[in-house]
Amino acid sequence: VWILLVALPAIVLLFGYLALWAFARQAPPEAAQSGLDTGRILQVLSPARIPGQVLNMVSGFGGALGLILGGLTVGSEYGWGTIKTVTTQRPARSALMGGRVLALLTVCVLLALMAFLGGAAGAGLVSLLEPAADTTPPEAVDAATAFAVSVLIIALWCGLGVCFATLFRGTGWAIGFGLLYAFALEFL
Repeated sequence: VWILLVALPAIVLLFGYLALWAFARQAPPEAAQSGLDTGRILQVLSPARIPGQVLNMVSGFGGALGLILGGLTVGSEYGWGTIKTVTTQRPARSALMGGRVLALLTVCVLLALMAFLGGAAGAGLVSLLEPAADTTPPEAVDAATAFAVSVLIIALWCGLGVCFATLFRGTGWAIGFGLLYAFALEFL
């Protein structure tokens, strides 16, 4: 879980900001003739556009990390052989699943928060590297909406990971099939 909480902001920072900034800076002059507008790319990396840029990254990579989180949370019980013990002793199964769902939702909120921190760090870094960049902050309503949608995206994929882990009774198949679905079938 700790690795996932560090991986998502790192992915947002590296791929959502630094890689795009490096691409915009290194674009050859003939790219402008073919219609590539590097100024527009740099404009997308401004602090005002953090909600959209982070939401774009969360919809792909954040979903995959949420799926891994859900698969690990439930599938580990099957792998360790503790699911029988946990479900036959107190508390009731509904209380057990309710507590697990609340814990997963808490981690989903933390993942979304970390993604936005990665986006803020990326936008701040690009603003430092580009002195003429727009430094206006994002609208509060846009940021709150994008944050809520990010939590929902991560929670949806996390729930899918829980379903796959329950269906396959383990983590390996659940995560493998889930990532195959996320990166191959979902894009088709």
